[in-house]
Amino acid sequence: MRLSQIKFLVELNKYGTISKTAQKLYISQPSLSTAIKELEEELGFDIIERSNRGVGFTKRGAIVLEHCQTAMQAINGIERMGKTGEKLRKGYLSVATVPYIFETLVMDAFLELKQRYPDTTASLREMNSYDMVELLASREIDLGIVMISNLEELTFQQAFEKYNLQFYKLFDDQMYFIVGRQNPLFGREMASMSELVQYPFVTRSTLLNQFNRNVMMQYNKDMEFIQIDDSRGLVKYIMNSQAVSMMPSCSFWKSSYHLCEDLHAVRIQDLEWTTKLGWIFPRDEQYSIELEEFVELIEERYSNMPKI
Repeated sequence: MRLSQIKFLVELNKYGTISKTAQKLYISQPSLSTAIKELEEELGFDIIERSNRGVGFTKRGAIVLEHCQTAMQAINGIERMGKTGEKLRKGYLSVATVPYIFETLVMDAFLELKQRYPDTTASLREMNSYDMVELLASREIDLGIVMISNLEELTFQQAFEKYNLQFYKLFDDQMYFIVGRQNPLFGREMASMSELVQYPFVTRSTLLNQFNRNVMMQYNKDMEFIQIDDSRGLVKYIMNSQAVSMMPSCSFWKSSYHLCEDLHAVRIQDLEWTTKLGWIFPRDEQYSIELEEFVELIEERYSNMPKI
């Protein structure tokens, strides 16, 4: 029996279906089913049973589940004991993040962590989520704070499974287009994608990936893309042109992108474009003290952040 199989059964009991459990764990449904089937073959009896209402546990499977839940509690307890020990301090921390929460959540947490551990070598940089996955897979960074839209969730799920990464969600969010007063859509509550992509799209290189570009070009193959790699310069350009940009609502918290009377958020009318923000970390590695406390600081700041 593998530790991953124990975790799978505990999570399956929590979510009730193979599909939802696989989605929450960011693995494929076949991989989850195979892992459980292999365990059943190893034990010599069925653990789960499927019905129209979802997945349940057989009588023997329920006993296995109880042992798995006990085992997970013990494992979590051991990990917590280890994380409080000085021996697990690495002395360094490398973090990459999407820009949207850089100033409002990540930077403050980063500064406080440096105050707690002034001798820790730390680095923090902005980049898009796809690049973070690659760097984390090669262990060039310790933690990636990513944004995953509903339109590309399967792509990320496959990448996380390929590189043995775990995603931990912090919160869900909604995507908006941002326009200035010179744009005819200023003041509109909603607009269609066909309307929005008629204007130049201005962005930073860390905010745009090829997937988002392809989605917009489906509505306008001649769409103009402008890159400005400075957050305040980007905002100024939007305010003084008809260009549009796209951001999640967390960008409107008090930061460089904070909405003012000269900027307006337009919701997309004919395309559900939501997103979730969270962090990714290798499944087979243990948190260092610095990394664990950094994550806790971000969670604490998010819980205290006034939401729109």
